[in-house]
Amino acid sequence: MTFNGEHAKKEADLITRSIVTSILKQNLGERVNLINAIALLNEQGITHHIENRAS
Repeated sequence: MTFNGEHAKKEADLITRSIVTSILKQNLGERVNLINAIALLNEQGITHHIENRAS
């Protein structure tokens, strides 16, 4: 995921966790939440990369 702009940089973690939570809930159900989403993503063997760019 790539985020641009000052506000996106500040909110990148929450945005990322929200997207990952939505995707994982399709297969893993209600056990996925904003707190454990990244850990569960890693458990699934999926890697992620976050890039922040200043505007």
